[in-house]
Formats: sequence, C-alpha cells, structure tokens
Amino acid sequence: LTEKSLSVPYSFFFAGLLVLLLLFIGAIAGAYPAFFLSRMEPVSVLKSQKMPGGFSALLRKSLVTVQFFISVAFILGTIVVYTQMHFMKSASLGFNKDQLLVISVPVSDTSFARKYEVVKQELASNPDILKIAGTSSIPGQFSGILLHTINIPGKHRLEKGIDIMQVSHEFLDIMDMKLVKGRNFSRSFGSDDSAAFIVNETLIKAYGIKDPFAATITNGLGYNGKIIGVVKDFNFASLHKKIDPLVLIIDARLQGFLLLKIRAQKEAATMASVENTWKKYSQRYPMEYFFLDDNFDKLYRNEEKMMSVFAYFSIVSILISCLGLYALISFSVEQRTKEIGIRKVLGASLMSIVQVMSRDFVFLIGVASILAFPLAWYGMHEWLQEFANRISIDWWMFLLAFGLVALVAGVTLLSRIVAAATVNPVKSLRTE
Repeated sequence: LTEKSLSVPYSFFFAGLLVLLLLFIGAIAGAYPAFFLSRMEPVSVLKSQKMPGGFSALLRKSLVTVQFFISVAFILGTIVVYTQMHFMKSASLGFNKDQLLVISVPVSDTSFARKYEVVKQELASNPDILKIAGTSSIPGQFSGILLHTINIPGKHRLEKGIDIMQVSHEFLDIMDMKLVKGRNFSRSFGSDDSAAFIVNETLIKAYGIKDPFAATITNGLGYNGKIIGVVKDFNFASLHKKIDPLVLIIDARLQGFLLLKIRAQKEAATMASVENTWKKYSQRYPMEYFFLDDNFDKLYRNEEKMMSVFAYFSIVSILISCLGLYALISFSVEQRTKEIGIRKVLGASLMSIVQVMSRDFVFLIGVASILAFPLAWYGMHEWLQEFANRISIDWWMFLLAFGLVALVAGVTLLSRIVAAATVNPVKSLRTE
C-alpha cells in the first residue's frame, strides 16, 4: 500500500521470541479471569447475578467508545481524501491532456538536431497523428524561471523572475488553450521569433497591467518586444500550487519535448509507427515517451497511497470496533436475560425491547462521533492546506461518516439483540 520495503528477520532467535510472546500473552489472558473469579465472594454471587464493580463497566464502555472514535476519524479522513482526489482529477486544468503523447527529445544529439524538422514532417504524414508541437517543458513539470524586464506605460519598470516556456507555433493549438485577448504566434509575423510574448491572465493581474498590448518585455535570452496575446490561465504545475505569472515565447530551435496528438483507438498502431520513425533517425538514443494524462496523474500518487491506507485502516478499525461492540452487547444481554423475558411476558414488542437494549450503545456511538469530528476536521483541514486548489469540508461528509458507522454498528446491534429478544420467555425466566 505504501510502497515501503519491510523485512522480517527470520531466524531461530526471532521464532523463539515469537513463541515466548505467544506463551506470555496466553498466560496473561488466562490469569486475569482466574484471579478475578477467585476474588469473588460466594455469598454475593449466589444472592444476585449483578456483577460487582462499576469501574469495569465504565472501562468496557470507554474502550468501545475509543474504538468507534478511531473508526469515525478514519472514515471521515477517507471521505475527504477521496473527494479531494476526485476534485483534482476532474478539475479543469485549462488545457486538454487527453491523447497527447510526449516524446523526450535528445537535445544534446547534434546529428538528430539536424534531422529534427525532417522527423516532424515524416510524423505529420501519419493520418493518425492529428497535430505536432514542440516545447521546452510540459504541464506538470518545472518550466524554468528567467529574469524579465517589463515596461508598463505610466508605471515604473519592473524586473521580475518569471516562469517561462519556450514553445513552437502549434503549442496553444495542440493543448486546446484559449486566448482571452490578442492573437496566437504566427509564421506570418517574422518578428514573433524574437520580439513577441504571450502571457497568462495571472501575470496581467499580478503586475497591474491595464493595457497588455502597450507593455514591452525584455528577457535574458535576447527577446525584446510586446505582448501579442493573453492566454487563459492553465495549471502548468500541479494543483498543489497556485498559478503563477507565466511567459511563453517562440523558439524554433530543437526543444526538449515533442507533443503528438494521437487519434483515439489508434494508440497501438500509431506508437509502433512513431517508434519506427524514431529508430530511423536516432540510433544513439532510444525513444523515451509517456502520455501526458498518465504523467499528470503521477503527481498525485502520494495522495492515492494515502487514500488507500486510510480506506484499509477504516475497514480494519470498524471491524475491531464492531467486535468490541458485539462483545459488549453480548455481555449486557447475558446480564439482562431475565429482564428481557419479563418484558415479553408483560407484552413488550420486539421493537420496544430493541430500543431499550440499544439505547446505551447508540449513545456511545454518538459520543464517539462528536469527539472524533473536531479532531478529524482539524487534521484534514491542515492536510488540505497543501493544495492551492482544494475542496471545503462540507457537512455531508460528517453525515456520511456517521451514517456508515451507524449502519455497521446497527447491524451488529440488531444481530445480537434480536436473537436474544426472540428467545422463548420461559427459557429466559429460568436463567436463575
């Protein structure tokens, strides 16, 4: 579950320790009831079936309450983690990551660099490759920060380290990104290669640029020009982080990644064709590739592991809680066998007996839930602070957690109480 490596030191010494531990536990478990029974006064036992000592009853109830406290906390945690994971996977990222094959380009291979455009043209001739684009980085990976000088009319000049992506002309199109102002990069404008910038909405808001097309930008790569377009904000990092200001520039040189938009249901055949093309032009480096949606999902692997651990712990904890509850109910039923028989003789219905017998246990589950909710809320609230884009912990999550615990506990209660309440009253009254 956690992808952690655990090892057990198998040896005669270890086996001997286990045997001794089992013998010790068995001795302690057997000694407790033996000493307890030996201390009981025969006269008190013969006079009444009521067990002496109120502390024992309080201890039993407290332990069951603690068990359900843990169960409610884990179940609420599982619900919150699952809801956050669903939110992240279904949230709009500002681009379309489906059917996008990402190929890592060996930029250090000078022989491949000379064939780069030929490779792109041959790949584009495949009818199942719908679009091709190049980029220095992909969403979900660090894009790089570069010092930019922004001249805003009517304001002082700003020098800021800003995230930057070097892309080809087709990048916005293949990613299905939307422009809210201005135009896309175009080969019709020769100046776009060194004197044009596309920025995201966050940059415009962060630096208070009222007219983006009047501002000029200079960066350390020698680009000096104006903003030609404003792209709608997209998550170029994971949802753990807020969207920062971003600059996109054209770079016609060999770029770190090649993006291929592949026709749906044609992945296997297209992949084989792409690999054949790659082997034809690059003998030194094998083709390294992945699908963008799979790569993006990996960003949340820790959260997925956490959700699995929470879910399994919830199942185990509620099973243990129900065992404890079943034992406590069984003990109570044995103590109140005659009472149940008398109630039935006096005309009590099955439902009224169930209500009387289960009242205390329902109270314990309610107390456990009330105590668990604030602590679980605080823990999950702190965990959610790791995400810039996050859900809120709503009332229905508490209701669902309580409902699940109440359902399982209710089945456990009914299975034991109904069995005791349906026994013939004659047998119940003869328990003396």
